[in-house]
Amino acid sequence: MLMLVDDPFQGRLNRLVPDDCHSFRLYADQRSPCYANGWLYHLRAARNEYGSLGFRCHGDEFFVTFGLRKSFAACVSPMGQNRFAQTPQLCETICKTTGLPVLLKKVDAELHTYLLRQKGFEICDEERFLEDEAYPEHYLDLKELFDEQCQLSCKAKQLQRRVRQFDAQSIKLFAAEHSDSEPGHLVKALNRLVSEDSSKHQAYIQLCRFVQTTDNQNGLFFQKVFVDKRNQIHGLYIAERLSDRTAGLYCAVTSRVYSYATERMDVAFFQWLREVGIQKLMLGGSETAGVHRYVQKFLPIQLETSLRPLVYHVPTRG
Repeated sequence: MLMLVDDPFQGRLNRLVPDDCHSFRLYADQRSPCYANGWLYHLRAARNEYGSLGFRCHGDEFFVTFGLRKSFAACVSPMGQNRFAQTPQLCETICKTTGLPVLLKKVDAELHTYLLRQKGFEICDEERFLEDEAYPEHYLDLKELFDEQCQLSCKAKQLQRRVRQFDAQSIKLFAAEHSDSEPGHLVKALNRLVSEDSSKHQAYIQLCRFVQTTDNQNGLFFQKVFVDKRNQIHGLYIAERLSDRTAGLYCAVTSRVYSYATERMDVAFFQWLREVGIQKLMLGGSETAGVHRYVQKFLPIQLETSLRPLVYHVPTRG
């Protein structure tokens, strides 16, 4: 439990638990579809150091998640009518309690403008804090990336070339045959692809655990594990439905054993999403220049509403 210097939230600040997704969706469903409307994003972004579940503050028309990293606290997409009054109060409480600066991720435009007028808030330009907000958010129009027969569009020439180069190697990758309820299948795939002490493992472990233990009869989650003919795991993909025709991609981890295998698996997963009716796929932002360049192969569209994250420090007296 986070031991507060004082508790102005009257016990509404607690450790994040999987059932918080129900309260979260009451707030997220009031907004237009966006990347931060995915519960899986909050499990990933509001994690603590080493990948444990973070915290949430809920009640009095306010919902927000946050996690404590080694050098900063990440506060993720505050929601609710009272977010203007309560976000500064929460940031001050976290900062005074932990001694860490607070990074505000995926803040909506109105709150972003408001916070910049408050003491202690400024645009964050420190690379060590930015994570997936180092480069702007993009989304894919799957109707443009694939034609009416769900074949890769000729407009994506570089991507087509990479897929053909992979196929020329006569290597076959398949979506693994398993029941979605198979115990631990997503965590098993993640453990095979990345070491347990890596930053990727820490980022994805909680969302893998959540999806593999959640009843998906309503079709909220999309998942694929790709294997070769020896049943060796080469890719793990997880997306979440944000509306009837929109989804967000929250996990895409590949082995990189074969040249251009990542492009081949990306195309296969996105093609499947298109076949099941998803037309818009939110990708979020990118952590590195390399990932940002890679995404350009898929004809991405940059969100005009992408805003730089904010950082909060307790204002100095005087």
